[in-house]
Amino acid sequence: MNIDEALRQERLDPRLVPSDIADTNPWFLIMERDLTLLCQNALSAPVSFTFNVSHSIQAGVLYRSNLVVMTAGMFNVLCRASSRVVTSGAFINFDGGVEPEWTPNAESSFKPIISDLSSTAFNWNIESEPWQKSGERQLLFFYILQTLTRFVVLHELGHVAHNHGARFQGGGSSFVDIDLAQPDLLSDEDGIASQAREIIADNFAFIRLKQIQDKELSFKAETEAAALLTNKLLQGEQERIRFLLTAVYLYFHIMDRHDWYSVDIFRLTHPPAPFRLKNLFALTLEKGIDNLSEDEIGEMLMQQFYVCNALSSVAYNHYPNLDLFKEVGTPRFNKLFNALYEEYPKWQLLSN
Repeated sequence: MNIDEALRQERLDPRLVPSDIADTNPWFLIMERDLTLLCQNALSAPVSFTFNVSHSIQAGVLYRSNLVVMTAGMFNVLCRASSRVVTSGAFINFDGGVEPEWTPNAESSFKPIISDLSSTAFNWNIESEPWQKSGERQLLFFYILQTLTRFVVLHELGHVAHNHGARFQGGGSSFVDIDLAQPDLLSDEDGIASQAREIIADNFAFIRLKQIQDKELSFKAETEAAALLTNKLLQGEQERIRFLLTAVYLYFHIMDRHDWYSVDIFRLTHPPAPFRLKNLFALTLEKGIDNLSEDEIGEMLMQQFYVCNALSSVAYNHYPNLDLFKEVGTPRFNKLFNALYEEYPKWQLLSN
């Protein structure tokens, strides 16, 4: 079954042809090649990849055809988020930027981030204009975008690796796992199962993303791009992990339900962004960092929360909410953690 047939089988929008829109967003073509190779090589059995033309903010895996799909809407959002970070003046070591400017207001701070990022299709020529002549800023944009898209796709591959599609074998109405922005609420039972699968997929994606980062920086160490990234952003093991945590949190923050703090958290499809970040902190602590003690890693991670919050605030021009991390440590989230801990074995293959 080819990709077009697979999309039709699941009643999804047609495949996007990146060359058709290369004039306004050439990154579809560049990233389609990168993500196709990623899907072919990440697991023991190759998986296919495609963009489709949908404007919805989604990525998913089609189990019957072993196909990962990212919508044009999702990719446009990731492009715009990457551009906002670069345009904001953050990562001041990279030449060609501007002084960070922060002018938040209450109205923008309480609106879902996704509504701003998804308002129109991303136009590379217009939105990169402030820094397009800077080779260093272009490289920063590329690396942030590549990291975001790779995490999204590796997350979907995590569902495949842990055989999450097996639950459809009983004859469900769909054979698709979808990650989308602002998802609906589920029943308590379905919500816990869904959140357990998402945490497992997050862990798979983060571990593989770190492995790929290490391999590529070593393999391409002599190239100008790798040397620049190593010198200005990824100087050592600690800096590399901190960058990945920051980039992944930007994605979590984009996809979050903006009202999660006021709803029944057991009914969410995905844990809130601070909870997902806290889970990756625990994973980092478990895996360890070269030449750092457990206490030193813990201190680094506490600092990292503020880094993530600061960057998202500057990039999206809204007020930070430092209480959100405290919120996911309250008794109701402790109950959620315990419920997920009991649910994980149902969805986790230990070989992965």
